[in-house]
Amino acid sequence: MDIFLDGFNWFIGLGASVMMPIIFFILGIVVGVKPGTALKSGLYMGVGFEGIGVMVGLLLAGLTPLANGIVERLGLNLSVMDMGWPVAAQIGWGTAIVPFAVVAAILINILFLAKKWTNVVNIDLYNFNHFMIIGAIIYAGTGSLLVGLIACLFVSTLGLILGGKVAKTIVEDTGVENVTYVNTFAGMQVPIAMGVNWIVEKIPGVRNINLNAESINKRFGVLGEPVALGLIMGVALGFGAGFDTTTILQLSIKIAAGMVLLPKMVGVLVEGLEPIKEAMKETLKKKMPDRDIYLALDVGMMITDEVLAVGVLLIPVALLCAVILPGNKVLPLVDLSSLFWFVVMLRPFCKGNMFRMFLSGCVIIVISLYVAGDIAPMYTLAAEMAGVQIPEGASAVTNLITGATSIVAWIVTKISMFLF
Repeated sequence: MDIFLDGFNWFIGLGASVMMPIIFFILGIVVGVKPGTALKSGLYMGVGFEGIGVMVGLLLAGLTPLANGIVERLGLNLSVMDMGWPVAAQIGWGTAIVPFAVVAAILINILFLAKKWTNVVNIDLYNFNHFMIIGAIIYAGTGSLLVGLIACLFVSTLGLILGGKVAKTIVEDTGVENVTYVNTFAGMQVPIAMGVNWIVEKIPGVRNINLNAESINKRFGVLGEPVALGLIMGVALGFGAGFDTTTILQLSIKIAAGMVLLPKMVGVLVEGLEPIKEAMKETLKKKMPDRDIYLALDVGMMITDEVLAVGVLLIPVALLCAVILPGNKVLPLVDLSSLFWFVVMLRPFCKGNMFRMFLSGCVIIVISLYVAGDIAPMYTLAAEMAGVQIPEGASAVTNLITGATSIVAWIVTKISMFLF
């Protein structure tokens, strides 16, 4: 088991930009792609993932100082510190649950495929951390590895089922056939968007509001394009943070660059995926003519102009909610610049309507703040188990962008704690 765990941790430690080319090269060979084409596709996938990582880093380099500046200017002083999604990933991959959860999740996927309970093949291995952190938190809270394991596998299986249910809607929206997403953080926000859509449709006037990239661009011309929107939103946040003009402009251009270049990196990733996806489609049609099989990939492929714009607009909302929500204990900090992950899977279900995506994001923020605060004691224990250094002076830590803060994960956590 130790050898397997060491090997798997080494493989995951390569990162998506190295791990995915290896996976897709092997997958390409298996489905009959010529070695040269499989290698090229795998490398394009790697370049795409690396590009996404670099562009996300660029976007965060612009947003993080602005968000932190607003926090400091507001003088927020709350008892639970948001340590950010990288720490959540460290916790997810850092406890004794990992080897059992990884093997069991893969076996469950194989079983569901064999029994025709799903048509989804989950190869988004890195994002296993989103369900494994749920297990880690429950393990820390109950002291039972078995209870934590069962809980996180339950959520993982729900994600697999949900990924199958939403696959056709995602394909219709993105145009990328036979691809879906089972990320147990982003995917669990989809029902919230559906609920918001249902409510909005009942309200005359409001249901007619439709803000999307095309309509904004048509109405405002160049000022409605991603590059201008990124600059304008950066400047607005900069003034809110009280920064000087030079700093505001320097940070704003980073945001504008991220909003323009990040979706282009997704395009590179899709270009690498296409040959292998088509070969897999033909191979599976021969072996399983009565089924459409979907590959579950990294949800970063869903990043669009609308997603990034809504994510930036949610920053002041998160800070306002932190101040005015009764009983809130969480200080949004590191994850403030990553709020676009809240809405990354919502575009197909809101038909690209940024207004509805924004409303859904507001609801998700409220839920996430309360859930993150409620699980903070167990989260802190899990962080210590995973070897995370707790900041000096912090009574408890948590984060917002993690599989553990969805409403589904919270219900599973509370039931587990109550029963055990």
